[in-house]
Amino acid sequence: MVFGPFDKTMPHFSFDGVPIPFKCEGVYVGVTFNSTERNVFAKPYKNKAHVAQSCAFGGLFALELHVGRGNIPPETAVQLYTTLVDCHLIHGAGISPDVDDAALSLLEAVQVSTLRRVLGLGTRSSTSVLFTELGLQPLWCRRLVLCLSYLKYLVTLSPTHYARLALQVSEDLYNEHCSWFGDLDRVITSFATSSHPVRALPVLETMTPNSIDYLIRTIKASQADTLDKKIAGSVSLYLLHGRLEPQEDGPSVHITTTLRHYLRRVQIATRSTCPPWRSLRHWKVLSLLPCEVTSETMTLLETSTE
Repeated sequence: MVFGPFDKTMPHFSFDGVPIPFKCEGVYVGVTFNSTERNVFAKPYKNKAHVAQSCAFGGLFALELHVGRGNIPPETAVQLYTTLVDCHLIHGAGISPDVDDAALSLLEAVQVSTLRRVLGLGTRSSTSVLFTELGLQPLWCRRLVLCLSYLKYLVTLSPTHYARLALQVSEDLYNEHCSWFGDLDRVITSFATSSHPVRALPVLETMTPNSIDYLIRTIKASQADTLDKKIAGSVSLYLLHGRLEPQEDGPSVHITTTLRHYLRRVQIATRSTCPPWRSLRHWKVLSLLPCEVTSETMTLLETSTE
């Protein structure tokens, strides 16, 4: 395998008379990389975006063929999303900092379209509510936290461990050349906000697991602050401004991202009581009711739509 563009003047190799061709693409530990691309990990982004899309609409939403469109409870849909789709969206996140915005957008598009379908929202709806209402993290934040978790593992290794030595070389290269350490540092600082400034990675000599944990908490706080500001700055989401989440024990508190209580109380009617073409309308009505749905309420909904 050769890194960089192929040259016609390159020598030819053979083994026992059999020519050995040069390759620009290889697979290592399940991750495909291409040495001639500007981003060596560009192909895994495309492949995993396609696989995640297939799992979302061929696995998760295929269940609607049996229960009816819009009849999957949000709490169940989130569990299926985490099991079937999210695992592909975070594939290779620990070793591949998301320095290529175009490649990351392929994965983010799958996440957004899937979560919009879960909540029954349109293609032009706000993306902030997808995370604040379902208790999920934006993909950039989730992948960055996983990458920092891998860095935390590398820091705990002995100085003579091969992976730790490779990390040291990567930090040395950051001063004058591109490296994994430098890519991770640029990704971290690019997502900082004014209220939650995220400092750059400390030098490897002073880096500890506690310092990385603090950096992860700062990034999550920055992400929550960004979502809060987007919600507060949207006129169409005025019902969510300053909202408090009820607690089982104690007073209501402000929580930026969580699976909301009203989504947990959604009761989906069966096909015998709610025809498929009315299921989405009834889902929206039932999700707003503050009490348990009785048979009298379902009868009223049935007669009101006839």
